[in-house]
Amino acid sequence: MNNNFEISFELVGKKIGQDIYSDHGILLLKKGTTLTETHIVLLQNYKFGTLVEIEDKYPNDKLNAKMQKLYDQNLKEISTLFQNINLNNSPPIKELINAYQPLIEQATDHTDSIRYLHGIKDYDEYTYRHSINVGMISAVIGKLLGRSKKDIFLLGQMGLLHDIGKTMISPDIINKPGRLDANEWQEITRHTIYGYQILKEVEDLDIHIPAAALLHHERIDGSGYPNGVKEKDLPFLVQILSVADTYDAISTERVYQAKKPDFVGINILVEEAYNNKLNPAIVFPFVRYLMRQYIRKEVVLNTGDHGEIIFIHDDEPHQPLIITNEEYVDLRKNRKIRLSDVVRK
Repeated sequence: MNNNFEISFELVGKKIGQDIYSDHGILLLKKGTTLTETHIVLLQNYKFGTLVEIEDKYPNDKLNAKMQKLYDQNLKEISTLFQNINLNNSPPIKELINAYQPLIEQATDHTDSIRYLHGIKDYDEYTYRHSINVGMISAVIGKLLGRSKKDIFLLGQMGLLHDIGKTMISPDIINKPGRLDANEWQEITRHTIYGYQILKEVEDLDIHIPAAALLHHERIDGSGYPNGVKEKDLPFLVQILSVADTYDAISTERVYQAKKPDFVGINILVEEAYNNKLNPAIVFPFVRYLMRQYIRKEVVLNTGDHGEIIFIHDDEPHQPLIITNEEYVDLRKNRKIRLSDVVRK
């Protein structure tokens, strides 16, 4: 089935249904080419039009319905598992992982799924949704970094189970709307240890999965918890998970935190990379991927003006070239001007 779609990074991984020529008659892309991020940038820069024909066996409405069904099935299964877990039994972890596999496949085949995740508002199910989201985002980052298919699916599993230790924490603490006191905060930090204790008892489970539960709040400069581990002792896959966990925590609405504007999460990731908390080799490819989804989108600036993102710089993707008030502004050179939010239409 051929469909016309707006040129955007949502099309990465799909095949074009037509030969694409520049306005000078130069063949840019052949029919049947599987689109990459580089192809999308090429098409946007040449501006031969706003639509491109796509060979897509899953039209958007059917794809979204399929994703929603898989997501809801996994949400039900993980909530049942988490609600019935304790340190004295052996939870059906492998059954849950097997059920999660199709959702990870959909997420990595259609990487725009990340944007789909953060439109959901459900405070009571935050821990369960967060676990599913972090697995999906981790898998997508793994794909962006060129990791093997085995690693990509392992990242999904690590994300799915990274917060399993929170099942051992009182719901009154987990869902407290106000600031935690010192004792409550200390108990929250122990979810990393509880998760490790649960997962290390599961037979034949990849060692990265309990390690992810224990280490996902560690930081490469040694400032994290529970053990102050530094980069050399942090598995690279766990470092990927930490980026995904940070991004989803900022981008999701919770009982004690309203959903922040899109660019807040991106700027925090960059700040954490500059401050040697998160690995820049992971953060910047992910930020480039996120920012490229906003090319040609209308945005609001901290000045109150509206603008349009024109170009994303590889070295500082969070500081794009924009056009505002009929003038081009490079945010790398005008650092007092910042992106505040995207205009929803």
